[in-house]
Amino acid sequence: MGIMLSVDTALEKADHKAIFGPILGSALKSILPQDKEVEKRIIDLIGKPVSDIETNNKEIKELTDIINNISKWSSTDNNIKSDTSEIIKELNKHKNDIISNNSKLQS
Repeated sequence: MGIMLSVDTALEKADHKAIFGPILGSALKSILPQDKEVEKRIIDLIGKPVSDIETNNKEIKELTDIINNISKWSSTDNNIKSDTSEIIKELNKHKNDIISNNSKLQS
């Protein structure tokens, strides 16, 4: 390739058209991805995490609403209070897992 490009340079200095450069260029063009292909791949790579983050944010909001509603339950029965506390604890754990996942996706 180096020799071919050197010959092209010599030809251009002698006011002739390059022979090998255009051939090598078209070969590389067919091998290397086009700008639009690269742009589409980048959009695809970015689109999935962004979509996942939006889905996670909706789920976090829903969990927050559920936790708030459960927190409003009132009862004098200690078993019900204990069960309510356990439910809230598990929902918060799931919510924190989703928040952690969102942080990873945003990175």
